[in-house]
Amino acid sequence: MNTFIAAFKKEIDTITTQESDIISRTEKILLCCQNALTRLEHMVMTQSFNSLEEEIRIFKEYKPLIVSEWLFTNQYFLVHSQMPMGSRKTRLKYLNRYLCNYQKYITDNLEFYNHCQGKNTDLDTLYFTRQHYKPCLRAEPHVFISNPAFSTSHDITLATFMAYKRLSEALQEDIRNLKDENHSGKTDALKPPCALKWTGTKTELVEIIYALHISGMMNHGNGELIQSVRQFEAFFSIDLDHFHQLVSNIRNRTKSRAITLDKLANTLEQHFGLSEA
Repeated sequence: MNTFIAAFKKEIDTITTQESDIISRTEKILLCCQNALTRLEHMVMTQSFNSLEEEIRIFKEYKPLIVSEWLFTNQYFLVHSQMPMGSRKTRLKYLNRYLCNYQKYITDNLEFYNHCQGKNTDLDTLYFTRQHYKPCLRAEPHVFISNPAFSTSHDITLATFMAYKRLSEALQEDIRNLKDENHSGKTDALKPPCALKWTGTKTELVEIIYALHISGMMNHGNGELIQSVRQFEAFFSIDLDHFHQLVSNIRNRTKSRAITLDKLANTLEQHFGLSEA
């Protein structure tokens, strides 16, 4: 088992060191975690534990290590992929909101957190053996707790603590970098080079963004819709927080779903037609 965990850590270190692209790195790390968790589950389901201590070690050390890596990597990517492209103040507020969410999770599970921080072992049998398994509704990702034979009442909670601690440290570093950038007098690289004002409706803009997104004309069709929306928000200094509802409204139109695109096409045809006349 120690060899298995050592190999997992080495593979994660190799991916982190060699893969500079955040999307590729995230995908490879998540796949590594999923494969490792599948292998660990197979070991647990097909082998017998020699002692209660061995079972506790599996669910207190090995499984939380893998799951926490999955949680950290997935959450850190989501945080940065949805980072608003506005002012530095906006980004600082965004990052601090996540820090508050992580702290709230710890507060909601404070008794168990204190148990882990104090390195107590008196309740390990209750927390980390399967005989006391009870699904934790707050735990994530839910796929990891679907099998009672591979779950205890608190292994996912511990993994979440571990992931949130790393996330807090990483986001605090991001916040320090943003503040240092401000103090150094650097210009905001994410600020639009010129002020363009969107004078159409929000629905019209969302229709255009959505069409560009699904057409594959941006990033070859890779990336999330939210990333495209945030880019346009920053460029036009506009708030599109309810864009999902606007997309739904467009989808539910009884006539043309491409009113804005049709309007643009007609305007372009008329313009060139007049110029050629």
